[in-house]
Amino acid sequence: MLGAFDRRRERDRGAGRRAVSDKQDDDVTSSDSGTRAGERPPVPLRLATGWFMDFRLFVSHRSHTPEACERLRLICHHVKARAAAEQLRVRVLVDHEQIEGGDEWRRRIAFLLHVCHGGVVLLDEDALASRWVLAEATVMSLRTAADPGFVFLPVSYLPESALRDAAQKRPPDHTGASWEVVDLLSVQYVQASAPADVAAHVVSSLQARGVAQRTHSPADRLADQLAPKLRDAGPQALQELADRLGEARSYLTADTRAGGAGAAAQAALAMVQHRVAGGDLTSTLELMDGFGTAFPSGARREIVEELAPLSVQTAAAALLTRRRPAGGYAHTSLRSEEPSFTVPLHIRRAHLARVPPRHFAIENTHGVVDELRESLRSEFRQRLAPRGRPLTDEQLEVRLRESADLYVWMPGPVQRTVLKELERAYPRISFIVHHCEGSQPPAPSPELLPLTPVLTRVEEEAIRDDYDLVMDLLEDAGR
Repeated sequence: MLGAFDRRRERDRGAGRRAVSDKQDDDVTSSDSGTRAGERPPVPLRLATGWFMDFRLFVSHRSHTPEACERLRLICHHVKARAAAEQLRVRVLVDHEQIEGGDEWRRRIAFLLHVCHGGVVLLDEDALASRWVLAEATVMSLRTAADPGFVFLPVSYLPESALRDAAQKRPPDHTGASWEVVDLLSVQYVQASAPADVAAHVVSSLQARGVAQRTHSPADRLADQLAPKLRDAGPQALQELADRLGEARSYLTADTRAGGAGAAAQAALAMVQHRVAGGDLTSTLELMDGFGTAFPSGARREIVEELAPLSVQTAAAALLTRRRPAGGYAHTSLRSEEPSFTVPLHIRRAHLARVPPRHFAIENTHGVVDELRESLRSEFRQRLAPRGRPLTDEQLEVRLRESADLYVWMPGPVQRTVLKELERAYPRISFIVHHCEGSQPPAPSPELLPLTPVLTRVEEEAIRDDYDLVMDLLEDAGR
C-alpha cells in the first residue's frame, strides 16, 4: 500500500473521444445472444467466486468509412450468432462512433479494457495509424502476457510484411508508443476474410482456450476485493451507491452473483468503473461519506488504498508486466518527478488486483556499474542480513542473482551498456530508469522499453494532491 506517512515525509522535504451508439445492434448495452425459439439458451460463465456472466469480448478498430462500419457490424453480428450456436454467451463490447476530442474515450473504452475477458483488434492501414487502437492493442497484448487466460486475437487485413513494417514506425504524436511493443508477429493472428469466417475463427479461438473456465478480469478481481468492505453498509445503501454510479451496470446487465451477494459486488464494480472513468479519490470518498456511518472509517481507508492505483492509466503501467525469457520483467523507462510516490503506484497498477512484486530504489550513482552494484548490495545487506550474522559480498551476489519478481528503480541517465551489464549480472531483476520531465529519457532499445503514455508533471502533482487530500480527510475523520 502507499503509506500516507511516506507522502508526508516527501512533501515536507520539499485524446480522442469514442462514444457508444445506443442505436446499433452490436453495442455494449445489447444483451441479445442470438438464441432462436426452441433452442437451449447459451450457458454463461461460472467463475469460482460465484459470478455468472457473459464472456465479454472487446473489439478494437478504426472504422471511418461506410464500408469499414458495415464490416464491423457484420463481424459483431456473426460472432454473437456463432457463439450462441455453440452454446456460449458472448457479449460484444464495441464502440461504433469514433469522434475525435473530449474524454469520452477514457470513460468508456478504459473501463471496457478492464472488464473484458478477451479482445479482438481489426488491423488495417487506418488502425495501424491510430494511437487509440495502438493503446488498446498494447493493453490487450500485455494482459495476455500477464494472464494466459486472456484471449487476444488480432485480425489482419494486411500482409505480414505490413505488420513487420509497422513495428518499426512510430505514430506522429511522438509519445514513444510503438507497435513493436504489441509484438503482433509473436501472437497467433487471423488473416481476415469474409466477416462470417472471421467470426468463426474468433469463436473457435474462444472454444480452444476454454472460455467457460476463464478467470476474472482485473475489474472483477478488484471488485471482489472491495465487496467485503462494502457489505456492512446494507443492501439499500449499496443499491443507492450502485445506482449513483450506475453507468457500469449498463455494460453488465446479464451478470448475476450466486448466493444473493450481488449488491456489494455490483456496488464495488461501479466504484471501479467510476475510478477508471476519471473519478478522483476525493469524489469516491464523498460518495461513501454520503451514506453517513454506513461505511466505517477503517473500511473507507482500505477502499481508497485499493483504488489508488487506478489514478495511473493502464497503458502507462502495462509494460511492467512484460516478462523476459530469463526471468523478471522488462526493463522500462518512467518519467517521474517524485518516484517514491509514483513508481510504486505504477507497479501496483500494473499488477492490479494481484500482489505486486517487491520493489525499492537505489541511490543516484551517475550510471557507474560498480557503484550501482554496491548500492544493490547495500540495500540487500540491510534487508536480508540475519541478526548478528552479516552477509558477505559473495553471499549477497548470490541472493541478487537468484531474486525473482523484483523491481529496482534508479535515477537516470543510465547508458545502454550499463543496463546490459546489470542484466548479465542480475538476470532476474527488473530495472526501472526514472527521469524528470525536463531531462532526456533513455533511448528505446531491446533492453529498455518506453512507458507510454507517461505522466506529465501536472498529472503527477494532481494524483499526488488528490491522494494527500483524501488521506488528510480520513485522518481528520478518525480523530
